[in-house]
Amino acid sequence: MAWTRVLTLGVFGVVVYVVVPSAWGQSVVYYSVAALAVVSIGLGTNANWPHNILSARLFTAGVASWVAGDVVVGFQEDPNALGSVAEPLYIAGYIAIICALATVTVGGRRVIRTAELLESAIVAVGVGLASWTFVVVNRSPEIGGNTWAAVVYTNLDVFLLAILGYFLLSRRSRTATLGLTAVALTIMAVSDYASYVLLDPLGRYSETATNAAWLLSYVLMAAAVLHPLPRIDPAKAPSARVMPSLPAWRLVLLTFAVSIAPVVMVIELVRGLPVEVWGWVVVLSSAVLTLLASTRAYVILRDLRRYARKVHDSARTDLLTGLANRLSLTEWVEELLDVHDHEGVALLVVDLDRFSHINETFGYGTGDRVLTEVGARIGSTLGPNGLVGRLGGDEFVVVLAPEARHDTAVSTARAIRRAVGKELRVGDIELGIEVTVGIALSSSVLRPSAEVLFQRAHLAMTEAERRQPRLAVYNRSMDIDRHRQLRLMSEIPKAIAEQELRLFYQPLLDLRTGRVTGVETLLRWQHPVDGLLCPGDFLPSAEQTGMLPAITSFVLREAFSQCRRWRDDGRDLSVAVNLSVRNLVDSTLSEQVRVELSRAGIPGSAVAFEVTESDAMTDPTKSIETLLSLRELGSSISVDDYGTGHSSLAYLSSLPVQQLKIDRSFVTTMTTDPANAAIVRSTVDLARGLGVSVLAEGVEDEATLVALRGLGCDAAQGFHIAEPMPAAAVLSTVSSIEGRSGVLA
Repeated sequence: MAWTRVLTLGVFGVVVYVVVPSAWGQSVVYYSVAALAVVSIGLGTNANWPHNILSARLFTAGVASWVAGDVVVGFQEDPNALGSVAEPLYIAGYIAIICALATVTVGGRRVIRTAELLESAIVAVGVGLASWTFVVVNRSPEIGGNTWAAVVYTNLDVFLLAILGYFLLSRRSRTATLGLTAVALTIMAVSDYASYVLLDPLGRYSETATNAAWLLSYVLMAAAVLHPLPRIDPAKAPSARVMPSLPAWRLVLLTFAVSIAPVVMVIELVRGLPVEVWGWVVVLSSAVLTLLASTRAYVILRDLRRYARKVHDSARTDLLTGLANRLSLTEWVEELLDVHDHEGVALLVVDLDRFSHINETFGYGTGDRVLTEVGARIGSTLGPNGLVGRLGGDEFVVVLAPEARHDTAVSTARAIRRAVGKELRVGDIELGIEVTVGIALSSSVLRPSAEVLFQRAHLAMTEAERRQPRLAVYNRSMDIDRHRQLRLMSEIPKAIAEQELRLFYQPLLDLRTGRVTGVETLLRWQHPVDGLLCPGDFLPSAEQTGMLPAITSFVLREAFSQCRRWRDDGRDLSVAVNLSVRNLVDSTLSEQVRVELSRAGIPGSAVAFEVTESDAMTDPTKSIETLLSLRELGSSISVDDYGTGHSSLAYLSSLPVQQLKIDRSFVTTMTTDPANAAIVRSTVDLARGLGVSVLAEGVEDEATLVALRGLGCDAAQGFHIAEPMPAAAVLSTVSSIEGRSGVLA
């Protein structure tokens, strides 16, 4: 490698320089090695420092200026004399090198910060003053009248050494290239500083040692530059401190440097030296130190202000999504309510349905990416008068103002549901996300606070979880209903223990034969106070209390046992059981079903399981695994509420489905709404193409039943055929329905 060859050849040249006896021979070797170093540095910086062009050019110019100064000194009659034309070259070299170090970056970040440059300057002035006092002044007869040059050199040497100290301590400079550069410059600065002490006592040996050190530093700099500077990804580069700090050792060093000026003044007064000899230097140094210390204090205060702003912003920002957090949202809503006199402010709480299953199945990293993407999608639906934030967990908030009304809030909620409902890809995982939206509107009459608006929006969201579409606007009846929900939540364990849960059954009519082939199982709660409750009244609470597995076990056992009893009575009715998303991600479900089938003594083909599109798409992989395991038991799978979710045909074709159930929202009005009639017709055609049967829910009248039969629909269900009923009424009702088979078939 080029850098090793240059290093080997250069070190050999330094050794030759030391052992060559003649001054002429030393000069030839010195200038040859120095020239090699300059050429290598020039070539190396262009090739290996492409991301530090300015630093590379400054570094090359600095070394070239030093070598040019060496050449000038070599032709002087007195090489040790100060005040020659070489001095501007040396000083220019120092300045260029210092600027190169100050601008070099790693991973897009400067290695030396402004604060460290200021501290280096403070140390340089302080130590330089001490050097001038105890070295330069004492050697003034040898230096001559150019004491100003001596002051400049000592300060520049110490300044460079201080910068190199920070450079070597910085985590960002821990590369072979920058480390070797720092060592080379340290040798240069130390040897130059020492030359003021070793100028005469060792005679020619002092000059040879100093020159050899300079030459070695040139060689090391050339090798360092030829060594490729690694490119570090800014994201992986060591970051700056979050909070500005001044370590104790740096504070002690700065205190020592600043105190040198008064200490020097006291010492010189005690020594009795004339003030005109040293006073101007002390005064000048004190002024410079004061300026530098003030600037450093300003930088600290500036950094503290920036940090304070950052802390203030982070306290009002959600760290995961970068959106406004609850504190910021509350302050903003309160301000809007005050400014607009509690009129025209709408608050929307958006909850991700079954988000916990994503975390449980794919991990929290995937969940975090989902939250970030959902936040961005919600924000994309809002105009200039909307703000989106995250409350925490899987809940987002949208604030609309001014002049937000019922219709604008509802239309925004629908837009959010559409945007979030599009398939979301995280890595190689495709997820179906559905959200529930609760809306609360401000009122100049009731004048709710921001906290009350949040509470009302949550109540509306809870109400929306029990309906389709999952969207609701707050009304005062929800306050009463919320108290009822909390009460029911606490009573669910008692309901299971005391067998207050009931199963009702609704017949499923085969439109081709006019026979009832099965029933859908519907859960009810016979509450001692509230009467007969539907699943929407208590199942959400059951999920929150962890009672859903116990309820599922009850439904499976009771439904299968009833199926057995009907078969014993001579009716081979199948039973359809609804599955929730928690059932679909439960790996033990198929085993539980197998055990209950065996206990009841019925085949798996006597059972159908119904799942909604949205539930199945929450975790497609897990859902398909669960449904396939149920199919292996002989059971059939039906997609419930078809048409209200957002599954693609490609995804639907991958499900082990035997039946599509058209949602009642399309069926009920199909005889009066051409659009819904077209949807029903296309669904029947789709089912034929997929090779599955189709059942229509929500048949409320004879006209709808006739229309469905005309479209070729396989089966139907609804109040016109039969309402849900207890098990005891099923057989007689089935006989009654089939007794009308001449009309229905």
